[in-house]
Amino acid sequence: MQTLPTYGTLVTEWLKDKGPDDWHRLLLHWNWDHGMMPLKWIAEQPDCDKATALQIFWHSAPETQLACRTWDEARKQYCHEEWEILKLITERWAAGSFVRAELAFNSSEQVDEDGLRERVQDFGVDDFGFPVPAEMFLPREGRQLEGFKDLNDGVPAEVAAQMGALERGA
Repeated sequence: MQTLPTYGTLVTEWLKDKGPDDWHRLLLHWNWDHGMMPLKWIAEQPDCDKATALQIFWHSAPETQLACRTWDEARKQYCHEEWEILKLITERWAAGSFVRAELAFNSSEQVDEDGLRERVQDFGVDDFGFPVPAEMFLPREGRQLEGFKDLNDGVPAEVAAQMGALERGA
């Protein structure tokens, strides 16, 4: 019996033909139950926009991952994939690797350093498991994008149709 690809695999392939604006649009309505593969792929791209990196970081409940000091700790919390991506984003940010800055990001209810520290401390640790650059707590000016209109449970309609055909054996 043939193993079907996951939505994450198909969406990642779909993203490869798109650009930074479309990557960001997808994230606005991404269903996190479909996995982290597309998000990691986006975060690894040289032209990933700073706002897109922030979208991934802040919408992944970072307090859980930041309470973990190591990958093994994160694995025990069942959040090792998210931990890897957040660590990747913070390291790339600190290194100045996110250079594209065309899009806006402002989620002030989530981007609160003191509040985040308090939520991390609720997990019984004193500080973040890895450094978060101060600039990541600031809103970003730029173009506002709307999400895609034709998503099916957070997945582009054409990818959902492709998965449906695979499931039916077409």
